[in-house]
Amino acid sequence: MQWEFKILVFDDLDEAEKELNQWGRKGWQVAAAGYSSDLFQRGYLVTLQRPLDPDRYPLPR
Repeated sequence: MQWEFKILVFDDLDEAEKELNQWGRKGWQVAAAGYSSDLFQRGYLVTLQRPLDPDRYPLPR
């Protein structure tokens, strides 16, 4: 199975929730999430995933 991934960074949780709901409607699922307080980048990091062949490998609900 092959997957496609996207990494998104958000400044606040409200912004993240709105955008992640939109990605979810497009077939994406959260694979991992966390907070970064790195010197160069601060924010909520979210990794999204979806199978490249969604008909053959549907995401669990």
